[in-house]
Amino acid sequence: LTLMAHEDWVKAGKITSEVREYAKTLVKPGNKILDVAEKIEGKIKELGGEIGFPVNISMNSTAAHYTPVPGDDIVFDRQIVKVDIGVQVNGVIGDSAFTIDLSGVYADLVEASEKALENASSVLKEGVTLGEIGKVIQETLNSYGYTPIKNLSGHGLDYYRVHCPPQIPNYNTGDQTQLKKGMYFAIEPFATAGSGVVKESGDAMIFSQIEKKPVRDMTARKFMKDLNELKGLPFATRHF
Repeated sequence: LTLMAHEDWVKAGKITSEVREYAKTLVKPGNKILDVAEKIEGKIKELGGEIGFPVNISMNSTAAHYTPVPGDDIVFDRQIVKVDIGVQVNGVIGDSAFTIDLSGVYADLVEASEKALENASSVLKEGVTLGEIGKVIQETLNSYGYTPIKNLSGHGLDYYRVHCPPQIPNYNTGDQTQLKKGMYFAIEPFATAGSGVVKESGDAMIFSQIEKKPVRDMTARKFMKDLNELKGLPFATRHF
């Protein structure tokens, strides 16, 4: 990596961290999730970053990937809330999430996830295998009486790529792939009181351009021009 590229990764991480802490102050009963999403994404730009992916605000049994749509009238009440934030700086990605329990029931679930991340982070070094990371996460969650979600995982990060190899599992897969110098990735423990498997549900809310096609309509051309500037990064309908 060039020095400039390294500085971009550091900057993306610092902005993500600052925005994450700001976002925690917004998750309060009575606040609309649409307003909160717009404030979070506004803060990213205020601090000198760009949106890496639409902020995810997922609640209760929705494990991930819900982002508010235009006119969304959902408000925080007594849910367990997961907020996932993505920042982009010159194409490099910062990715971080947190969980807040507004119900007053699941404090230990939040603690289990946070401890799993802490324990997984403590074993990171060159040569550690992906399976070993998953084993630490699984054992930590199990010690709290919870199960890891097996079909959600952490992932690599790269230029204008939010998800790429390696896949960082939340359970012991036995994967012998080793961490190497120069890797950038997100570790994402998911704890559940359920079966440990998620399924697709509802309409898609997050999109990305996977191929360029010619269009004639002028409005569509303008839209495609805006999409091209994202260089394949995810977007939400409310961004347009």
